[in-house]
Amino acid sequence: MEDAAIIELFFARDESAIAETDRKYGPYLAGVAFGILRSREDAEEVVSDTYHGAWRAIPPTRPNVLRHFLARIARNLCFKRLEHDTAAKRAHIQTSLDELEECVPDGDSEPERLWEARELAGLLDRFLDGLGELDCALFVARYFYCQTLGEIGERYGLSRRSAKYRLEKLRKKLRKQLEAEGVVL
Repeated sequence: MEDAAIIELFFARDESAIAETDRKYGPYLAGVAFGILRSREDAEEVVSDTYHGAWRAIPPTRPNVLRHFLARIARNLCFKRLEHDTAAKRAHIQTSLDELEECVPDGDSEPERLWEARELAGLLDRFLDGLGELDCALFVARYFYCQTLGEIGERYGLSRRSAKYRLEKLRKKLRKQLEAEGVVL
């Protein structure tokens, strides 16, 4: 079923919207959640909670890209769940977020943070559009899906060291591009 039809089911408050969403995006969402949580049981719960989150959000929200909308809900739920877990379990997430910290500005107030987040999203989109296919995939795997260097290396046929080196170069390139755009780091 097409995304527009699924969204219309949500707007009609038709419960089959959940079943259609699960049929189309269940494995994808499970992969996103597992990549962050590292637990199949927790990932299954997050996927279920994602459908409920979508049910509450649609309407009034009409997502432009349903897949991305659902992934954002799932990621947010995963990060909330990690707040309750041990530091050791979330160490791989914190490591990837710490790596990006040097490239992302820190806003002082809530409105400022919201504005900067929107601006930063646009800058990141342009940055990713300018990358080659492999570099873009590596960046997204590490900083969106929170995959470990070992997982990235295995998936893309790189050594762990090579994946780490390429990601370091990408972060430097991102930092340089953000500075050129006038972003204060």
